[in-house]
Amino acid sequence: MLIIPPRKSEETTFEKRYGLRLDQNFYVHIRFPDNSFYNGLKEVAIPLEEINKTNIHFKNIYIVENRMNYLTLLLNSGDIVIWGMGKGLSLFRDINFLQDVNIYYWGDI
Repeated sequence: MLIIPPRKSEETTFEKRYGLRLDQNFYVHIRFPDNSFYNGLKEVAIPLEEINKTNIHFKNIYIVENRMNYLTLLLNSGDIVIWGMGKGLSLFRDINFLQDVNIYYWGDI
């Protein structure tokens, strides 16, 4: 049997309304073209507040807002793609490895 706590109608998010744990972290989803990243990983999701602890060095970075574009974009060696998840570029301005690279943005219409 599933018991759901009484609805708190003043709360604006589903999680808060029903007393569920709310993950406050925004994860940066990164896909690599091959096994050139750490131990051959092809995709990672790193909390935004921890992203600058990584050692990511790539020449071309594509930021896309649409998940299907993120999953299917063809990448060359030296490229990575970041899924912006509809958040746009504003969340990524303080990421160190984005400072001196070629960035290509592919947003939704």
